[in-house]
Amino acid sequence: TVASPSLGIRIFDRATGMSTMIPGTQGTSNVYALQFEEPVDGDGVHPICDGLANSTGEGATLEVLGTADIARNDLTLYSRRLPTQSFGYFVMGPNAGFQPVGSGLLCVGAPQARYSLFLLNSGTTGTVRFDIDLFSLPNGGAPVAGRTEIFQFWFRDVGGTSNLSNALAVTLR
Repeated sequence: TVASPSLGIRIFDRATGMSTMIPGTQGTSNVYALQFEEPVDGDGVHPICDGLANSTGEGATLEVLGTADIARNDLTLYSRRLPTQSFGYFVMGPNAGFQPVGSGLLCVGAPQARYSLFLLNSGTTGTVRFDIDLFSLPNGGAPVAGRTEIFQFWFRDVGGTSNLSNALAVTLR
């Protein structure tokens, strides 16, 4: 729940019952950037490999938001530091692998499943976001508590080559 008083914004956290006031300044325009998602707990996510530098000069990053809780089904993948207006899709699989592809490193080993029906564009911000439906995985499997899936974003880079973000392993619960 967010309430907007005249000189700031109060944020109420239902989980803790605590509220926080972010003050505004009278006579100025106040802009608030709020992110309501929470990262998946550290015990459920593990890095597999880093993304190699792309045409932005940095490696693309992958973050996992929401939870790895199957019942909540609120897992979101977020990739940033992508070239602008770049197309790509997420890949997943149960195994790690390290295969050079284009200008990057594919760290999802066989068998792989691709979210290629969901082609995403990084737009002017160089970011993409994708909500995973754990009950409609591209490998056709049902979600199983304790199973680990590895996710990575594969994208078209400037100059006609491809590259990949870092890869993260997520253990479902």
